[in-house]
Amino acid sequence: MNSFDATKIKAMREIIQKALDEIKMTTGVELKLGKINYDIFSFDASLSAVIEDKKFDEEKAEFEKLCFHYGFKKDDYGKTFEWANNLSTTTYTLYGFAPRSKKYHVLARNPNGKTYKWEIDVVKRMLAKNISKVA
Repeated sequence: MNSFDATKIKAMREIIQKALDEIKMTTGVELKLGKINYDIFSFDASLSAVIEDKKFDEEKAEFEKLCFHYGFKKDDYGKTFEWANNLSTTTYTLYGFAPRSKKYHVLARNPNGKTYKWEIDVVKRMLAKNISKVA
């Protein structure tokens, strides 16, 4: 390799991320490669690390701290609800809050791990539907 360009950096990112994923499998430490800055002869990137179990412990503690402010209970952490559109139905998992948000205070993630912000009333309605399905 004589120089770096966008295509080569993209390929390097994929190689590095595969190696980081292997480290996660053996250690339980999630490593994420951040933004890569490069010029023709060099590149640098940020790297962050989180112990998987600790991330969810902190997440749950934060949820439990804020839940009453938004009208939820501590045991609502990790509950799921379904949202359907014309094409499909997706299950979301409740995990946190966005205190600075003006309208969408509830955080839930889809099965792919992507976070979405929701209105409080919408999530409460969806959680109530799930409870009535079980009962």
